[in-house]
Amino acid sequence: EAKRAMARRGAKQKIAIIFDDGVALPGIEKFLEKYPAADIGWSLPGKWLLSPNNAEKARELMKRYPGQITPINHTYSHSSPQGSRQLDIESARREISDAETTFRMAGLPVSKFFRGSGDAGQD
Repeated sequence: EAKRAMARRGAKQKIAIIFDDGVALPGIEKFLEKYPAADIGWSLPGKWLLSPNNAEKARELMKRYPGQITPINHTYSHSSPQGSRQLDIESARREISDAETTFRMAGLPVSKFFRGSGDAGQD
């Protein structure tokens, strides 16, 4: 039904693509070279951004594709307690806050979105 309603309004269909972690950078570059009009999400762990080299790569990529890459807060430490699939609410708040700090330190926009580590937040 939604597909037909979109067609009646002339809306284009979109697919959400999220690249996981900082190490996805080469794949993001290749994807955006092949699909230059694409908009993507990039889930970044805060700790990955602590490296000046990684932060610079992220800034450069976002400058090269302005408005096409939405950063996603992918926790600070990228770990779940004792391998569990979930973070308790206080741990999640701390992870989000710490990651937001590293986004700011790296000169990147603070994400409006959160993706837990591992399977957390995927259900």
